[in-house]
Formats: sequence, structure tokens, C-alpha cells
Amino acid sequence: MAREYQELMQLAADLALRASRAARDRFGRAKAWLKDDKTWLTDADQAAQEIVTDELARRCPDHAVLAEETVVQPSRHAAVSSAEFCWVIDPLDGTHNFVRHLPIFATSIAVLHQQRPVAAAVADAMSELVYKASAGGGAFAGQRKLAVRQQRSGRTGLLAIPSGRVRPTPPAILNPLNRHFTLRNLGSSTLHLSLVASGALDGAFCLDSAVWDVAAGVLLVTEAGGCVSDLAGNDHVRFDLCSAPRENTPYIAGSTAVVAELSEVIRTGLAGDGNEQGQCQSG
Repeated sequence: MAREYQELMQLAADLALRASRAARDRFGRAKAWLKDDKTWLTDADQAAQEIVTDELARRCPDHAVLAEETVVQPSRHAAVSSAEFCWVIDPLDGTHNFVRHLPIFATSIAVLHQQRPVAAAVADAMSELVYKASAGGGAFAGQRKLAVRQQRSGRTGLLAIPSGRVRPTPPAILNPLNRHFTLRNLGSSTLHLSLVASGALDGAFCLDSAVWDVAAGVLLVTEAGGCVSDLAGNDHVRFDLCSAPRENTPYIAGSTAVVAELSEVIRTGLAGDGNEQGQCQSG
């Protein structure tokens, strides 16, 4: 099915770019409001998402859709519980940045086949650079093939850390990491994972994320030769979209060596949570 996955990747890339452009066109003038969970929603999120879902309803009516924002006319799409393929969409990752006129945000799209990511695209809205991957076909930024950074670059190594708005990262985690990495936060998990895949970042982790923040990035990183694990170091390769589609999905990403290092620091910092370190194999 490699050819089908590549076709789905190209469709995801085209839709992510179109959606990100729609969001960018509203940058600085979008209407914004707080949702019940106190996160931001804008009319740019809605416009970007509708571009993707409208096209999927027309071209892939037998595919399911799981999106961060409420899907308009969900009956146009197949049910998540029965569809072979499911599109996981974050129309505007970095909405808080967007609302504050900070130009760092992206559109993320992953296609899951039987709960495993097989095609993915993340479009950086301001640069229009599209990161894309297909299962078994590698990861790319435009036409450039991506590879995670395998060599640890010492104290100058860059590690993306979470914002910590919902679940602050304990000092017991950040302090030791700060001794070994230079820490960065862009306010967008999908861009963090894309930059890990490209080798620009050595690694990334997040304690509080959703499946649409992670699904595309899992494929980008693994197809670039790295791995993405849960906090215990166990592989993130399958997502249960039926029983708990909005369940918190923490992650650690990077080369196998970086993931093992981060897993140990995080496991120690969260001692008492019952986490056990596992092993993550690179894809």
C-alpha cells in the first residue's frame, strides 16, 4: 500500500498548505474567543478546518475525520469506529501565538490506517514549508529528505519543552535537562516534532498534548530515523481513536539515544507516578 500512502501524503500536504494559508490570511484580524476549557478558538481555526473537511467529504467520503474543533456536518464523513482510514486534523496549532500576533503556527494533518499513522503533513503557515511523510516512504521538507540528529551536540543541543499552561513541567525535570540541553519553546507541538524530524532540534517532549498534536509528528520523526515514545519510553505508533480520542497523549521525541536520556530524566522527575521505562525502536 506504499503507493496509496504516498498519494494520501500528497493530498494531506496540499490540504495542510491550503488551510495554513487561510489561517495566515486572517493573521492580525481574526475573531477570537475562549472555549470552555480556557483555550483559544478563532474564526481562522474554523476556516482552515472547513477547507480540509469539505475536501475530504468530497474526495474521501468513506474516511473518518477527527479534528480539534467541532466538525461541521459530521454525517458527511464515515464513523471513526468503523472506517479503515481516519484523518486527524489540527487546523491551527499555536492558536495562542496566533491570537497574540506571534507568527509561529501551523496546520497539522495525519492519516491513520487501522489506528497507525501512514501519511502526514505539517504546514508552517508563515514560511509555507510543508513537512510530509508516508509510511515506508521517508520524511521530507519540500523535496529535502529529513533525518533526525543522531549525534548528541552536548550543551548546545536544542530541546523543545512544553508551554506548561495546563500541566507545568516540574523543576525536577527541567533543571537536569537544562544542564545538558539548551531549551526552546515555540508554542506549537506539531512544529516541535517537525523540527526534530528535520534535525534542527535534538529532541522534544510534552506532558500535556492531544492526538492531533502528535499523530503527524510521530510519522515525521519515525520516518526520519527517530522515535516517539510515551513518558515511560514505550513506542507511540498506534492511537485508540474510539475509546478516548481526546485523552492526553504525552510524548518524547528524538533519536533513540535522546529519547532514552529524556525518558530517564522524566521518569526520575515524575517519581511516584508509577511510570516504568521501556524501549523505543527507531523507524
